[in-house]
This record gives sequence, structure tokens and C-alpha cells, in this order.
Amino acid sequence: MHIVIESFVPQSCRLSWCRCRPLLRSLLRQVLLFVVTVQVLEFVNFYILCPT
Repeated sequence: MHIVIESFVPQSCRLSWCRCRPLLRSLLRQVLLFVVTVQVLEFVNFYILCPT
């Protein structure tokens, strides 16, 4: 699994993995925050605007 992930990482990022890892972690955190926010907004819109 690790080898598969490394093959998708660009060569420059693989060479400076210690520098790229925090960037990838922050990017992942932003994506997760975005997904959670979208889910919460959809939930709120559904239950407030379309009450059954």
C-alpha cells in the first residue's frame, strides 16, 4: 500500500517528504472541514427549509 501511494506522489515531493508531509496533512484537514461543513449545511437546509 505504501509503495502504491509513493508512486502517485511527484518525484520532487518524494525527495522532500519531510517538507511535503505537513502540506498534505493541512490539505487533508481542509478537505475534511469542507466536507463536514457541506454536510452540516445540507442537513440544516433540509430540516429548516423543508420540514416534514
